[in-house]
Amino acid sequence: MKLKIFFFLFCVMAFLKCEKVDKIDFSHQKILFQIEYINYAWGFAHQGLIIDSIGNVYSYNLPKKWILPDSSGFINTDSLTSNLLNCSLLTYKIDPKEISAKLLLMESASKGKLAKPVTEMADAGINSYYEFSYNTESKSYKRILLKQVGDIRIDNESPQAIELWKWLAEIDNQTRLN
Repeated sequence: MKLKIFFFLFCVMAFLKCEKVDKIDFSHQKILFQIEYINYAWGFAHQGLIIDSIGNVYSYNLPKKWILPDSSGFINTDSLTSNLLNCSLLTYKIDPKEISAKLLLMESASKGKLAKPVTEMADAGINSYYEFSYNTESKSYKRILLKQVGDIRIDNESPQAIELWKWLAEIDNQTRLN
């Protein structure tokens, strides 16, 4: 009988342990979102915004030493921090309550299926909207595409990704107006 109880408890503990590993905890990361525009036509353009976990919005334009994520979308904390040092803090700030509400959408958005790329324009460049998920074990961030528009459109089909993209596009518009 004791062996059965032990085995049952072992299985429950193993299940709970696995469940925790699969769940992404976005609340312990510094960087949450990025909007990035890159264009190689008629010169070079590279600019964007980064939003941190307390609602600060940083901008960059033609940063000198920018580190891109690897081909799997991962960037280590030191590299992302280095990128942040190439940014300027804007006076535009997002309310922490609004950030908390967006955190609730991020896990579902990160699991969204990406549609096949569609060529739509030429020489317009690419505007991409991302969220980041932090891995505490590897001390790295995974950049997750929410939406890409411009020369090539890629949609994240998650309803939460669509909602986050619309919100980020509005922030992008607001910061350009200020």
